[in-house]
Amino acid sequence: GAYWSERDLTAAPELAGAAEEALALAGWERGSVDHIELTAPFAHQLLLLADELGLGTGSALVERFENGTGDGPTLNVSGGWHAGSAAGVAGLAAAAHAADRVRSGGRALVHGCTGLAAQSHAVVLLEGAA
Repeated sequence: GAYWSERDLTAAPELAGAAEEALALAGWERGSVDHIELTAPFAHQLLLLADELGLGTGSALVERFENGTGDGPTLNVSGGWHAGSAAGVAGLAAAAHAADRVRSGGRALVHGCTGLAAQSHAVVLLEGAA
């Protein structure tokens, strides 16, 4: 994407693009992901990134955080960055947590980002044996 001072800081379309590319490479459908772990150093980024992935806002998003039984994947059940993970290992901790969640089946999308305005995104997809 554009340099951080030349882009809309209220959106992160690069994440949606990275997720769609990862899903296509894996041959997965967007609706087949059961758990999502997002790396967001700031609370506003977590809301922005969830919106970019089409996870909703308000009560729909709260259900995902609380591991509710709502429609769609759970979100950051590990607590993500805000659970006290150090910056250098936050992505690895999220991947390990997601791997544990899908160990007996299911699919997970794990996200990592860098940059002052979350301008670089990496997406890893994990699938457990059913």
